[in-house]
Formats: sequence, structure tokens, C-alpha cells
Amino acid sequence: MRVFIDSNVLISAIRFPHGVARQAYDTLILSNDQAMICKVNIDETRKVFSQKFPEYREILEAFLFVAKDNLTIVQTPPFPNTKEPMIRDVNDRVIFRAAAGAKADVILTGDKDFLESGLEHPLCMTPAEYLLLRDSRHENL
Repeated sequence: MRVFIDSNVLISAIRFPHGVARQAYDTLILSNDQAMICKVNIDETRKVFSQKFPEYREILEAFLFVAKDNLTIVQTPPFPNTKEPMIRDVNDRVIFRAAAGAKADVILTGDKDFLESGLEHPLCMTPAEYLLLRDSRHENL
């Protein structure tokens, strides 16, 4: 399964190392699923840490340094995707474009604009939903 990680999940995974987002991130990295992000994710994550959590910037950079070996950084297509209007927040549409362009099966997110979009492919799910999905897939093996 190809899983695109939204910026808010990255931020939560870094900021709260014992939280659900980090559990989902670690599970994803240790699974056979392919974890993906785009440059926009990285830039947005750095911006949030600079503005809201400047004292954690070193932790962010250390996380990203290690993560580069586990994540595939995908390109963002230059042209809009026809499903983009389903996402209320126009700033999130570029993230969707990158995920769709990379043929992601899932967008791992906590963003209601994604979760309430009605998108079926890629499917939008929370970190908790991803963990439940992984557990159910593991039980069926």
C-alpha cells in the first residue's frame, strides 16, 4: 500500500513521540507499505516548527535526517487534479495533487478538510484508522 503522510501527521509524530501519529508513522515505516511525502510537506512542517515550536527545530531536523532513508519524496504535478475541488481548503489541494500524482492509496491525515472531502481514492484516514487497518491486515495473514 502506498501511504502519503500529510504535514499535520508529520508535525504530531515529531512533536509528540508517544502519540498516535508517531505510532502510525513508526508502524508505517516498519511495514511493507511505502511511505511518501512531498517537498511542500517538508516546507510546511519546517514553517510550523519555526513559528510555533522553535525550541524543537533541532529535533525536527534530526527526525527529517533519519526519515529521508525511510520516506519517498514525490513530485507535485504542476497541473490541478480534477478532484481537487472536493477539498475545501485550497492550500491542501497541492498536497492532494502530490498524493494523487504519486498514486497513493491512502492520505494519512488529521485534517478535516481531507477527512470530510468524500475522496475515495486516495482514501483519507487518520493515524488511528491506519493503525486499525494495519491490525486488521495483520490478523488476516
